[in-house]
Amino acid sequence: SSGSTRCASAAPNPARSQVAIACASGIGWSDEFEIDIRILDVHGRLVRVLDARVAAGFSHVASWDTRDSQGRSVPAGAYFVRASIKDPSKKAAGTRQFLVVR
Repeated sequence: SSGSTRCASAAPNPARSQVAIACASGIGWSDEFEIDIRILDVHGRLVRVLDARVAAGFSHVASWDTRDSQGRSVPAGAYFVRASIKDPSKKAAGTRQFLVVR
């Protein structure tokens, strides 16, 4: 497969309560695919996992409510969103840093 995926962007930055995470799929991919979205703290610890499906040639926005996997609001600080395509033949991923403020 050809093409690339730009994963991910996070907005707004800084965020208070909601973060929109966008992934744009590459040109040349004719199928829908799954994206694994992981929110990590500044130490690399997993905070939350989000799943998304993206149709070829389109962007997808997932939403994160700034809560961890237990439903607790995360403290203010720096976080990373790491998005990767679950299909090993596509090998696209990206990481972006963003801030949560309270």
